[in-house]
Amino acid sequence: MRLFPRLLLSHVLVIVLVVAGIFISAELVAPRFYRAHVEEMVQTMGPAGATLRGDLERGMRLTLTRALWAALPLAALVAMVTAYVSSRRVIRSVQVLRLQSMARQRRVPSTPGRNGAG
Repeated sequence: MRLFPRLLLSHVLVIVLVVAGIFISAELVAPRFYRAHVEEMVQTMGPAGATLRGDLERGMRLTLTRALWAALPLAALVAMVTAYVSSRRVIRSVQVLRLQSMARQRRVPSTPGRNGAG
C-alpha cells in the first residue's frame, strides 16, 4: 500500500476513535450535569414533578444524543477534509525530500575510501 492511503487511513482511524470517545464520554458524564436541572424542574413543578423525574431525565438524555448525532455529519466532514489536506501536505514534503535526496546523490560522486569528513 502506498504512503498516502496508509496515512489517510490512519487519520480516519483516529477520527473514528475520537468520535467514539466523545459519544461514550458524553453519555457517561452528561447525566451529572443535567441532573441538577432536572431537580430544579421537579422543584418548580411541585408534587407533580416527582412523578415526571424519569421522563425529564430521559428527555434530557435523548436531546443530548440527538444533538450529538445531528452534529456528527458536519464534524466528520470537517475532520475528513482536514485529514485529507494534512495527509497531502505530509506526502508533498516527503516527495520533496526524496527528490532533493536523489538530486544530491547525482551531484556528489562517491569516492571509495573517504567518509565525507575531509
